Amino acid sequence: YSTYLGGQYDEEGYGIAVDSNGGAYVSGYTQSSNYPTTTGAFQTTFGGGSRDGFVTALDASGALHYSTFLGGKSSETADAVAVDSSGHAYVTGSTSSSNFPTTSGTYQTTYQCCGPFVTKLSADGASLVYSTFVGNSAEADGIALDASGAAYITGYTTSGGFPAVNAFQATRGDAGLGDAFAGELSQLPAWEVWGAGAAGAGRSQEDARGAHRGHAPGHAPGQGDAHPLPATARGDGPAVGAQGAGHSIPE
Repeated sequence: YSTYLGGQYDEEGYGIAVDSNGGAYVSGYTQSSNYPTTTGAFQTTFGGGSRDGFVTALDASGALHYSTFLGGKSSETADAVAVDSSGHAYVTGSTSSSNFPTTSGTYQTTYQCCGPFVTKLSADGASLVYSTFVGNSAEADGIALDASGAAYITGYTTSGGFPAVNAFQATRGDAGLGDAFAGELSQLPAWEVWGAGAAGAGRSQEDARGAHRGHAPGHAPGQGDAHPLPATARGDGPAVGAQGAGHSIPE
């Protein structure tokens, strides 16, 4: 199969995962209030702002299993998605909405401007298992799961106060606009393990990406693009091997 996914305005799909039955889970952003959603999905109306994240699950034949917006009153992008053996979709991305949907008892329920989120959806897409903010002045672009159901995210941050726990590198590098980060969110979820990529001297931005993708809306190609990280250690920072195309944090 091959299908369009969209409404009256602009959409981009950034993340995709496949379950054991051949179902595809797609995440990205939409600017369309009439983006296709399904009855009973978690969020069937556009949240507001310039764009909302979306999560759309297709079965093996390409028919809609569920489709939902994921957003608040400002702007979101759902950059990456993973799926576990029970069909739960785990989504990460970035939000500038103070009312982005979160769940009680999670790591961070209070919005801090322009930060990542991690959201776990029920297998039918009707409810949130959990949803949490993670830090501020950052963007998450990749997600992976382990056998226990812990989620691991990666991206970049321009914040000196981004949460560092059990850190390989607990402080930012001394140059550049941003550092890469990697962290683990447990099943609870609590922010358990943290690692940071170093900013090498003279670099304008360093960015860990789960998968290569294009620029965000309003961001000109090449503007703020990431610079390749060193594959071997340099004198001004530890070795980090990820690279990708960067874009602005939602405003």
